[in-house]
Amino acid sequence: MAVRSELTSSIMRTILISMTFRTALVALAMAVALVGSGCSSSSPSSPSAAGKLTIVASFFPLEQLVKGVADPSWKLTTLTAAGVEPHDLELRPSQVVAIDQADLVVYLGDGFQPALEDALKQRTGPKLDLLAGRKDLHRLGVEAQSGPASAETVDPHIWLDPVRYASLIAPTVSALASLDRSASSRIAQRGAAFRASVLALDGNYASGLRKCASRTLVTGHAAFGYMAERYQLTQHAVSGLSPDTEPGPDRLAEIASIVKREHVTTVFTETLVPPDLAETLARETGATAAVLNPLEGVTSRQARAAVSYISLMHDNLDALRTGLRCA
Repeated sequence: MAVRSELTSSIMRTILISMTFRTALVALAMAVALVGSGCSSSSPSSPSAAGKLTIVASFFPLEQLVKGVADPSWKLTTLTAAGVEPHDLELRPSQVVAIDQADLVVYLGDGFQPALEDALKQRTGPKLDLLAGRKDLHRLGVEAQSGPASAETVDPHIWLDPVRYASLIAPTVSALASLDRSASSRIAQRGAAFRASVLALDGNYASGLRKCASRTLVTGHAAFGYMAERYQLTQHAVSGLSPDTEPGPDRLAEIASIVKREHVTTVFTETLVPPDLAETLARETGATAAVLNPLEGVTSRQARAAVSYISLMHDNLDALRTGLRCA
C-alpha cells in the first residue's frame, strides 16, 4: 500500500506541474486504472510474450484495414464503439491502459480524435499515424465548411476514396510485419489480397458513376471531398468536416439555393448523426433524403451483422447511383 500511495502521489505531481488540462486527464485515467489494479506490476505486460500480438485501431475504417492485413490470431481492439461518432471519442481508463500496453496503435492524426492523440503522448511503444507525411490531403479553410475563414483544417476522410484507402495498406503491412518477422510473408500476402479487393471497389465506383444525370453531391457534413474528387462529383455540405459543426442560416440558404439551381433530387443524410438538418433541407426544397454513410463508425445493428468496409462502400455506391440518377 505504501508503494501504491507513493506511485499515485508521484503521478499526480507530474500531472499538476507539467501537463495541459486535457493531457492531465489522460494521465489521471492511467493512474486510476493502475491503482485500481493493485499496482501489481511497474511495467505493462507484454502480449507478445504469450504469442499473441495486440493491435489497437482508432475507429472502424482502420479496424477494417488492420483486420484485412494482420495475422488473424492477433488480438485487434477498436477504440470507437458501435454507435459512437469518432470525432466525439472520449477514452475510458481501461482504454488508456490498452493504448499504453498495445504492441501497435494505428490511428489518424491531425486532430481527428484529440483524446486519442493526447493519450498517445504518454506512449513509448510503436504507433502508426496514417496521415503523417501525406502530400495529397485537402486543407480546407473554415469558409469551405460553414462560416468565415479563420484557419485551415486537414480533411481526414481519405478512407472514402478507395484509391487513397488502398495506399494505407503498404505502411500498415510494414508496421505489422516489423512486429513479427516470422509472419511477414503472410502479412504481405494478406495485404496484397486486401489491396486488390479495394482497388476492385474503385473500378466499380468509376464505372457506376460514369454516367449520371447529376454530379452535385449534397451531404450532411463535408466527409466526401476525396470521393467527389476521385469520381468527378462536386460536394456541397450542410455542416463542416466535423458533423458537430452548426451551420448558420446563410449556409443553409446557400445550400438550398444550390439544390434548386442544380436540380438536385437527393439530399444525403448519414448514420450516427441526427438527420434533422438534411431532412429539413430536403423537405423545403422538394428533394428526398437518403443515407450516404461516411463510414466513420457503425451502428450496433451493423456491428451485429458484421458489416465490412467493402460491403458498406457498395451500399454507398448503390445510394449514389440512385440519388444522382446514374445509368
